[in-house]
Amino acid sequence: MPAMSSDLAEIVQMIRRLESAGMTRRQIAEGANVAPSSITRIATGIATAPSYRLVAAIKRFHRKNFPGGEPETLTRFEPEKPTRFAPGCQPRASR
Repeated sequence: MPAMSSDLAEIVQMIRRLESAGMTRRQIAEGANVAPSSITRIATGIATAPSYRLVAAIKRFHRKNFPGGEPETLTRFEPEKPTRFAPGCQPRASR
């Protein structure tokens, strides 16, 4: 594994902490709204320079699940259920 910067090491640690709390990489990716492959590449050390957007999304998701910074305060991640209609749109009334 190549040498990591301290910022990247921090992101890897966040991913591992979420995994140790019982989340899969797919759940982490869905919660952070990023591609699952991005989480895997960071966690395995393949990605050495992730984008700011990716790093910010992972940090935001980590803070949401560990608000006090402690694993005991984990809130269970439930992915949003897709809605049938766009916000503000309603189905047509039956004739």
